[in-house]
Amino acid sequence: MVVPVQVRTAQTSAFLAAFQAARGTPVTDFTAATSKVLRARETPIRVSQEPKVERFMDAEGGPDELGLLNVPDKPEGEVKVWGTPTSVEQLFKSNFGAYAAGVFTLATGISATRWLTLGWVEDRQHSTASTEKLVRFQDAWIHKLILDWSKPRGLVLHGTYAARRVLPAALNAGGITFPSVPMAPSDNNVFASERVTLVRDPTGANVSYRFSALKLTLDQGLGCDWDMSSGGYYEVYKKGPLTATLEFISDWSDETWALEELTRARTKAQYQITAVSDDSKTLVIDLYGVTLKTSNAGNKGQEYLPFEASGVATRVGTDLVSITLS
Repeated sequence: MVVPVQVRTAQTSAFLAAFQAARGTPVTDFTAATSKVLRARETPIRVSQEPKVERFMDAEGGPDELGLLNVPDKPEGEVKVWGTPTSVEQLFKSNFGAYAAGVFTLATGISATRWLTLGWVEDRQHSTASTEKLVRFQDAWIHKLILDWSKPRGLVLHGTYAARRVLPAALNAGGITFPSVPMAPSDNNVFASERVTLVRDPTGANVSYRFSALKLTLDQGLGCDWDMSSGGYYEVYKKGPLTATLEFISDWSDETWALEELTRARTKAQYQITAVSDDSKTLVIDLYGVTLKTSNAGNKGQEYLPFEASGVATRVGTDLVSITLS
């Protein structure tokens, strides 16, 4: 009888995100400048293959081995990492577009150098001589990115990805260069919820709202399918267009009642999120042409119902969403 040995714990894993030189070229050197160790919160990693599918019905009423068809991997999932300047830059570049001089530029497609290799290291404390596993996702794209501030917790980034190929291997298989043990996160300076503001019409009325939860979703529109001409890989592409959704929970006040009146009048407005990290980096996100939908007023028992609002940015001239990090 085989007795399980080296039972794993999640406390020692590491999550890597590295930009590839080109699509189809998985990263093998995770010490390069374009590779980062992100401070992960949740990393559910799908390793198992897709189940075989039935090609035709057997004469006896059920499929046999010859009647089953192998299908390629379907590497999709969601990871949650703490929001730091490094993780924001890394995931926004994949989802939103190029980053230069403190400004992110919205891309119309996925350029060659914006494909990621995502890597999950089973035990970051062990050397590469050990038999723990490395799972890489080749040609990964963060097609949906959620920024989630819930007090008193800091920013958490929810990155929903799709990739073309899964590459599991043992750490001692060779051919991979890892950061030095213990593969510490590249950045620990979180955007704390106490240092985040939400403002309506920052260049005019300049009204700030209190919130207990604030969420921004950037959905680029995932297109995906299997392609026989690609050697059986899962194909990933940007279907677009970008949808930017703002959601927040506040309390009822003169300011939120005024916002309710604007909502009833279908008045569009600009909303600005400003966040400051522990190392004083500032993230500014402007959403244009937003009309909010709000929740019911009233009470439940002794409690006043919270003020809940959500809305989608719409293009005003050439502006839809602008993002800076400096």
